[in-house]
Amino acid sequence: MGASIVRRWVKHFKDGNTSIQGQPWTSRPLTASTEHNKERVDEIIQDDRRVTVDTDYHLFGFVKDQLRGQCYETTEAIQKAMRQCLLLAGTELHRRGIFKLPERWEECVQRSGDYVEK
Repeated sequence: MGASIVRRWVKHFKDGNTSIQGQPWTSRPLTASTEHNKERVDEIIQDDRRVTVDTDYHLFGFVKDQLRGQCYETTEAIQKAMRQCLLLAGTELHRRGIFKLPERWEECVQRSGDYVEK
């Protein structure tokens, strides 16, 4: 049994529930790669050609780390947590990016100004 399941049951009992029967709930999709999502990504890219499929890829790991192990009862609770996380991410990811600039500059100088991959 995984730690997240144990945490869920501990919370269940701490909240005063005495039943060992879990509440029915729908599971999240196994993948976020749906036709709707693919179409939406294509629309975003077509609207602004500077956007690529890799846009904000670095953000996913940060969000995952911040929200790991959390359970949300409502869509509104998820949205609130995401908004807070994204506000923090903006500051934190920019700070990390600024501190990486000298390393990226040095790499650019070594390559005589050629493009430097992340």
